[in-house]
Amino acid sequence: MKRVMIPKENGKTRSLGISVFEDKMVQKMTQRILEAIYDPIFKDCSYGFRPKRNCHDAVKALRQHLYLNNIQTIIDVDLENFFNTIDHDVLKELLRRKIKEPVFMRYLVRMLKAGVLTKGEFSMSEEGVPQGNITSPILSNIFAHYIIDVWFTDIVPQYCRGKVKIFRYADDAVICCEYEEDAIKVKAALAKRLTKYKLKLNEEKTKMISFSKKQYMRLAISKKVLIFLVLLSI
Repeated sequence: MKRVMIPKENGKTRSLGISVFEDKMVQKMTQRILEAIYDPIFKDCSYGFRPKRNCHDAVKALRQHLYLNNIQTIIDVDLENFFNTIDHDVLKELLRRKIKEPVFMRYLVRMLKAGVLTKGEFSMSEEGVPQGNITSPILSNIFAHYIIDVWFTDIVPQYCRGKVKIFRYADDAVICCEYEEDAIKVKAALAKRLTKYKLKLNEEKTKMISFSKKQYMRLAISKKVLIFLVLLSI
């Protein structure tokens, strides 16, 4: 896979992998097989890179949750360099929970170990799923499913005083907490959980935000009034 660096607005760069046509065919069929296996078991909180789901669905679900529930604190979560820090050994162990066919598993391992070509120099790594590889979104979703989604939905609520809910789109997530004290505990627990699997929170972008339903309702009403006035003027 050829690696090119794409400049970002903050001055940093994002690596993008470019595969040859034959590899893209194999990647596409691999993606379809993995989606057939895993999409039925993915949690409802996951919206990124899934069939018949998109970022608009995530925003709509989040907005409805904020409207129907009393939320004090929102955690805006961002994972640091998520795609490039996924540990291959952990990912292979997770994949083997569902995939028992040795030939298909061997192809997945080869895909992870294919290596990259950067400015004429070949290198291999024991971590990361290159952005640009057609299978990377589904592989990253599988990783996040076990490390984040299952842990959060099945375990975290037991240790919280109030209601907590997560909405995740790839490596970005929003966690809604009924009480601020729960938000503090959840953020600390999430950081420890990620460290266990060689992931890391982006401390610059991950923030705790105080939320007021009254202000939210006033904002929603003002938008409706504005739309109504616009319609009257047409």
